Amino acid sequence: LFVLESAALLHDLGKLGIPDSILLKNGPLTDEQWSVMRLHEDMGVSIITATFASKELTEVVRTHHAWYGGHPTEPDLPKGTDIPYKARLLAIADAYEAMISDRPYRKGMGREKAIEQLHKGAGTQFDPELVGHFVKAVCDTLDGGSAVSKPDTLQYAILLDQAVEKLSSLTAGSDAVALLECLGQLKLAAGRRGLGRVVELVRELEEATVSQDELSATTPRVTQLLEMCQQYLAAPDEVSQETPGNQDTPQAP
Repeated sequence: LFVLESAALLHDLGKLGIPDSILLKNGPLTDEQWSVMRLHEDMGVSIITATFASKELTEVVRTHHAWYGGHPTEPDLPKGTDIPYKARLLAIADAYEAMISDRPYRKGMGREKAIEQLHKGAGTQFDPELVGHFVKAVCDTLDGGSAVSKPDTLQYAILLDQAVEKLSSLTAGSDAVALLECLGQLKLAAGRRGLGRVVELVRELEEATVSQDELSATTPRVTQLLEMCQQYLAAPDEVSQETPGNQDTPQAP
């Protein structure tokens, strides 16, 4: 989930290198402008490869434009189930978001029309099985239901416990990358359980970890965070659930 969320946030990173005159053009692009626009995919992959030590993240971003039935102009891209599962999910969510969102050159279409387009692309551009799951989730949301089933309490309690154990072993270390990965897992579990104060403290720790040269400066906050989590794990029913607005649950990309 963390890799997928990161890919969703970073997949268009290469657009930083596209001139605003093209990116925000109020009208159709010329063939030459489209050739420049397509460069953002390679730019984004290069930036992510150089910045993050995650081959999986790089591969998801690299292949999220691949077509399930084979890309018509890029035959070297994988197809079918050879496309990473997370990339197939991201492709559907990205296309849906693009269709319903306003752009400088057009208004976004209605959700029903966007769903119709996803169905049309199922089997050619998109994984047909995943389109079915995605459309059901969207329709459940539009009908006032939940896009996904409520998280299993035990599942996220276990995830929280694992993150706490790992965090305890890192407090005396100096591996900032490992600490940030652990904090990401902890934020996911705490957010799903509605532990807003824990999520807030994790965010502060993430910022402090990035800005500090040594992890020793974050030790007091880590200790406070561990105490809060251990209190919850010892008596989860006694810890009041916080309002949904304080939760940091991962959203659809």
